[in-house]
Amino acid sequence: MNRKINHEYRVKLGIIGLRGGAGDIIPVFASHGGYKIVAASDIEPDQLERFNAEFESSTYIETERLCTDSNVELVYIATPNQFHYEHIMMALNHGKHGFVEKPMTLNLEEAEVIISLANRNNLRLGVNVKHSFEPRIQLIRRMVVNGELGNLLMLNYWQYTDWLYRARTPEELDADLGGGVTWRQGLINLT
Repeated sequence: MNRKINHEYRVKLGIIGLRGGAGDIIPVFASHGGYKIVAASDIEPDQLERFNAEFESSTYIETERLCTDSNVELVYIATPNQFHYEHIMMALNHGKHGFVEKPMTLNLEEAEVIISLANRNNLRLGVNVKHSFEPRIQLIRRMVVNGELGNLLMLNYWQYTDWLYRARTPEELDADLGGGVTWRQGLINLT
């Protein structure tokens, strides 16, 4: 799909959490003509220093200061899973649009609160579940929804990534904190 980008306006982006998923997506934001990275927040001063050297943006140790920055319109959240709810709520409560790494929250109740708040405040909310839009996943979804192979009784899938070979933090392996390869890398929802 070829979409024309309006280079006359760039969404002013603030980033919360500079490690993990942010390392893969910051270069994409930086090279995309529709975004301007204007701020970052992280608890590690050395991360902020490296970020500022590259982007010459506002940097904050305190996440709430980024959320109150009048120059920030959209907040991308790439903190550990257990902080997603707190950080997206903070962004939405300060009138910022939100884009959060998967999983959006650790439970359905928190997700419903976030969606309700975004709707109430007329704010955009997105979750970075990039695999959902891949042709192979769309094909599987179509087949399940249309019942092309009958009713779905069980689903097995195998996917190779280097995720299994990289060093893991304890929270990445803890299912209660949104960990595990299936939760973090697999098909989240077919409907």
